[in-house]
Amino acid sequence: MGLLGKLFGGGTELSISLNSTNIIAGGVVAGKVTVTGGKKPLTMTSVVVVVYFVNVTKGDGPLPSIELRELSKNSVAANQPLPAGKVVTFDFSVQIPDGLDPNGSYKVVAAADIPSVKDPKAEADFKVITPGHNRGAVMGAIFGANESEILGRYPGLLDPDESEQFSALCELRGDAYGENASKLVAIAPWLLRYAKTGPEDLRDEALETWATILNNRARPSDITELEAFANGTLSNDLRRAVVAAATKFADEGAAPLLTKFAKDPDADVREHVARCLHFEADDGLPGRLELIVALTSDSDVSVRRAAASALGAFTDNHGAMQLAVDLAGRDPSPDVKSEALEAIAYSHYNGMLDLVLNAYQQHVGSQHADVRRAIAGRIGSLPPDPRIDGLVQTLLADRSADVRKRMAWMGVNMSDHPHLAPLFRRVAESDPDDDVRAEAVYGVRGFLTPKDAITFAKERLAADPTEKMAWQAINVARACDEEKRESKELLTAVTKCNYADPASHARDELRG
Repeated sequence: MGLLGKLFGGGTELSISLNSTNIIAGGVVAGKVTVTGGKKPLTMTSVVVVVYFVNVTKGDGPLPSIELRELSKNSVAANQPLPAGKVVTFDFSVQIPDGLDPNGSYKVVAAADIPSVKDPKAEADFKVITPGHNRGAVMGAIFGANESEILGRYPGLLDPDESEQFSALCELRGDAYGENASKLVAIAPWLLRYAKTGPEDLRDEALETWATILNNRARPSDITELEAFANGTLSNDLRRAVVAAATKFADEGAAPLLTKFAKDPDADVREHVARCLHFEADDGLPGRLELIVALTSDSDVSVRRAAASALGAFTDNHGAMQLAVDLAGRDPSPDVKSEALEAIAYSHYNGMLDLVLNAYQQHVGSQHADVRRAIAGRIGSLPPDPRIDGLVQTLLADRSADVRKRMAWMGVNMSDHPHLAPLFRRVAESDPDDDVRAEAVYGVRGFLTPKDAITFAKERLAADPTEKMAWQAINVARACDEEKRESKELLTAVTKCNYADPASHARDELRG
């Protein structure tokens, strides 16, 4: 599913990744469970990780018999909110018994119990290793090949063509994010040498790949190497790569480098510090919030915007949320104001609904359309409250078509506010802008059953046969495709419109 589907149109999703797929018997299976919210805020009653032995035997019929025998189990979360479209990650570790068969098959299954939706699940396989006389083979399986063997797997690293080197670095870095990253550790010294002496345009890629492979494995010597590297004469790209590496190694001792680069003379580097602190830093990193707060007063608007956005990582911190509100009030930049107002949106899950609504009421009349649009983009995540009615009415009547369009689309996430449905219907039928009317047709879907949403889209297409409406009718048909017959009827209606591109696309959908 694409990003937009995850954020707005799809259901919940769950994935699991293991720190290693080779586990010593009696050891610990560890990794991360990631849950992505759907179009509505939900609550996860529990998130559970279970380790199974998979026993495959020949049955009486043509297919083998598969038995899952539970070995161990761990609950990693309980009664955890899952905001709409938000990604929530949990670390887990589960002890496995000693004496397991190294030739057996094993798997980890993660599942989230979420009332009112289909519970998402994911699984990952691993191998059990029994240490014995062949300790070298065991350690090789855990820690991977040596440097020469890894270079042999990525021959582009040694190719004289820099484009081949770049492709190989990208491939290696991608693999470093996978479950077998621990098997690539032996290439780390080579990558650091490359970052120091390789082609100028590729040194930053090599340094970030080095840091990615050593993420959560950095030793004091690695921190010393990074500090020495940072003290050299570096291009902006390399300083940004050092920032990314320092963020990965912050818990191991590289955090002072982030403080240093937060004062870098180049605004792009300082902005990168803010973004790394937002998206890459561990939640509990000491000093993280304080450094972000300092960057909200930076002289450069791009840095302040990134720092304002980064405050959104602290929706459980009233002080951080109040700072975001204050920043929206005092900063002269509409971009900073918008990011600050978006940053506070999910704090209502932590008892700060009044803070959010008071700020939105204060800024809904802003002279800047981008600020009003930012508010419109977050209204759909808020729970029922009488104050929301006035905000929605104001935004659906905004002087900017772009703001009205954003608010009209957001109806798709507002099924908890059924009394607002007539407002969105009226916009779909009478707004002066073609695009806004079409977006409202999609937004009305949030208040209707799939069958009724298709009927409404079909009626609007007949009464308002614009090209924008034809495209939106296709989107409604896709979103409501569980109603097979009605969805096909709507697509057939689009094939008869006067616009070649949506008509052709609708025919493709019908053939598919």
